[in-house]
Amino acid sequence: MVIHNILGDLMKVVVAIIAFFVFAILFIVFLGVSSHAGTTLNASGSITAGGTYQQVFAAAPGRNGCVIQNNAASAMWVFIGPVASATHDTSYQLPANSLVPFTCSGPSGVQSDVISIDGTTAAKFFANQW
Repeated sequence: MVIHNILGDLMKVVVAIIAFFVFAILFIVFLGVSSHAGTTLNASGSITAGGTYQQVFAAAPGRNGCVIQNNAASAMWVFIGPVASATHDTSYQLPANSLVPFTCSGPSGVQSDVISIDGTTAAKFFANQW
């Protein structure tokens, strides 16, 4: 009984820590979106034809950052590079109704190539770049 209570309490702590980090990441990402002084481009929309990648953002050497969030009940895939080269195996998968978005900035800098997306027809996504 004591072990059961300890494991239950430990699970609550682990869930709280994970939730804290998810919200901290989202806060940092969206703080970056709202605090940037430059122009933003909202390219939110829906998948026009499932199984076919569609361009979300054109190549932009001056891009400071971007975020794409899956708002659909099915998975989506984000690809960086020429749309003709996009496959699910070479893309980042965004789980259904994902709380953690794809961002085009990381330790090696900001991706400036074309960014495209694929998913189920009519599935909605949020996309913004700055």
